[in-house]
Amino acid sequence: MKTLSPSKQLFASLATYAALLVLSLIAANLFPQFRLPIILVPLIPGFLIVLSMLAAIRSMDEMQRRIQLEALGFAFAGMFMLLVTEALLAGVMGPQQAQGPAAYLFYMAMMWAVGLLVARRKYA
Repeated sequence: MKTLSPSKQLFASLATYAALLVLSLIAANLFPQFRLPIILVPLIPGFLIVLSMLAAIRSMDEMQRRIQLEALGFAFAGMFMLLVTEALLAGVMGPQQAQGPAAYLFYMAMMWAVGLLVARRKYA
């Protein structure tokens, strides 16, 4: 049996996740008594996304891995600072309207991209 390349595996996992997410949102409204298990169904391809990302990292050479590690470290530290700052501000100013997970994913992706630029410049 032929295996997919890590990038094709990632794309297939993301497409499956998106399709199941849309279907689960529709089905959760049609079957409210099974809302929780239906909403959790997209987590199955979500785990496949994680596995395909790990496979992609394993297929990189040492330099690419080091660059990715530094970029992810930058993104992790940046998100930590953002979340701590948000919690401190909420303690002083009172709870504000919380941002959704999509906003946090966007911030993390932007911090990863900045970290990637910094790490690539360091090793160029």
